[in-house]
Amino acid sequence: MTPGKRKLDSHPKWPRWMREAFNKDRSEIGSLKGINHPKSNGRDNLSLRTSEGLKRIEWGQWVIKHESGELSVCSRYEFESKYEPSN
Repeated sequence: MTPGKRKLDSHPKWPRWMREAFNKDRSEIGSLKGINHPKSNGRDNLSLRTSEGLKRIEWGQWVIKHESGELSVCSRYEFESKYEPSN
């Protein structure tokens, strides 16, 4: 995630699963919110609610959706060494 991709006008370009994650309640597993939500200014880091708890997403990390539907966070290096991009 980068600040440019985080802009609100970028949402229509995001995959459907990412928009759905933003629309989930913060307490739901798979929710994606600004760390400072609901007072986010769009420039704060993101957080992802997982079954293991709340994960902080740093700029430059990737949010991925597994075949199981679970969302997780990884570094760019980890992503490029393990995964192939898909639509």
